[in-house]
Amino acid sequence: GKMDVQKAEIDNGIKSAKQAADGVRKAKIKAQVSLEQLDEKVRPHQEKIARCDETLAKLRDAFKADKPADFGGKTYTVAELKEMAGKVIQARKEAEEQIKGFDKARENMRNVVATITKQQ
Repeated sequence: GKMDVQKAEIDNGIKSAKQAADGVRKAKIKAQVSLEQLDEKVRPHQEKIARCDETLAKLRDAFKADKPADFGGKTYTVAELKEMAGKVIQARKEAEEQIKGFDKARENMRNVVATITKQQ
């Protein structure tokens, strides 16, 4: 009788440990998926920065010439080009701010994944 009780206790302990390990594994998968989703949310902002940089390079070249320039089939004055550059710089800053916010969330999620990995 005593052996049966001990065997049942051991079986219950093993079951509990397996359930806990399974819970940790599932939590890690969820955290990794969340991290991947954050990476996906950052990508459009990174692409926006790249487009802004390309536009700013073109505008810089137009500034060097110090004369009106054509963009998209329309001629812009030097003043209009400067105004356009200001808007592009502002859009770039906004994209950078979005990325900073996501970076903080991504760092937090990486820490969660690392913590869960230690628990495993």
